[in-house]
Amino acid sequence: MSEHTNKAATIKDIARVCEVSVTTVSRVLSNNGYPVSRELSEKIIKAAQQLNYTPNLFARGLKTNESSEIAVLIPSITNPFYTSLVSGIENNAVKEGYNIIFYNTNNSNLSEERIIKSILGKRIGGMIISTGSDNISFTQGLQDRGAPSIKIVLVDYAVPGSSYSSVYFDYRKGSMMGVEYLISKGHSKIVYAGLEPISRTRLDRINGFKDAMSRAGFALNDKQILLYGQSQDGNENIEFRAGNDLAQRISKLEDRPTAVVAVNDMVAFGILHYFNKNRIKVPEDISVLGFDDGLFCEVSCPPLTTVRVPSKQMGEMAARLLLDDLKSGGGGSGINLTMEPVLVERSTVSGIR
Repeated sequence: MSEHTNKAATIKDIARVCEVSVTTVSRVLSNNGYPVSRELSEKIIKAAQQLNYTPNLFARGLKTNESSEIAVLIPSITNPFYTSLVSGIENNAVKEGYNIIFYNTNNSNLSEERIIKSILGKRIGGMIISTGSDNISFTQGLQDRGAPSIKIVLVDYAVPGSSYSSVYFDYRKGSMMGVEYLISKGHSKIVYAGLEPISRTRLDRINGFKDAMSRAGFALNDKQILLYGQSQDGNENIEFRAGNDLAQRISKLEDRPTAVVAVNDMVAFGILHYFNKNRIKVPEDISVLGFDDGLFCEVSCPPLTTVRVPSKQMGEMAARLLLDDLKSGGGGSGINLTMEPVLVERSTVSGIR
């Protein structure tokens, strides 16, 4: 018998250790009354425990059409964008009789391995994934661990070359729209304040900023793209602190910009907080543009001008795609939807004479 390992085993591993067929192991572990000796049954159960085997109730549920739960993976429970996204998912899923199980992927206590193990240990009908990065190891790990037929829909997340259905937003176009709006107000000294571009969503925003500045004929230098590295903060909600840090760096620039484009609203709120605390007036001294149009934009001080990302509608559409796939019983539909940006004018941007 092999020693206990941290890596969860498959039925094949148990069958190999016990020198029996995969079918025998499956029937014993499902407790369906399959006639085997007590000695062999105990041997299989003991091997499963020592090998850290997790029963794949997900697959069993699909076979009996008893799946009534959907797993939703999000990278943050504090960013209002994801609060709205989840609300949209719930709107459609609950109406169809599904329960939602949430996993916070940026929770340091929930490793990728633990999330996969938890999902395989539950009767889950499908998954909606919005992990905040383009790392494909999670979806690949799930497939490799015995859930090849799981229905998956991606939101705000990309797996290059995959057949998963997805709901995305045109971040590049949205970023261009925001910068062009600032330029129309007379701004030319504009900086981008963002997070390390570990995902397509963040990279699209940076590229949109560059595109708009280039089209307007403005030369770019390294000081105009300021990034707060992910490694600088191990906690889940880094955006607000990132905004404070980036605002401090902006205030110390030798040639202070007249406008800031933030990667998202939470970073913009951190920027506004620092400027307010240090008596830098917004928008009189400097304009600030957000990105998301989340819950608190209207009540920030001053109310935040931002590019709207329809997160609730994205959640609703993702749930609809997943529910349609679950009802069809076949493979994923492979539908890819892209939402369009809208600029929302409030009070953090003023014109330059």
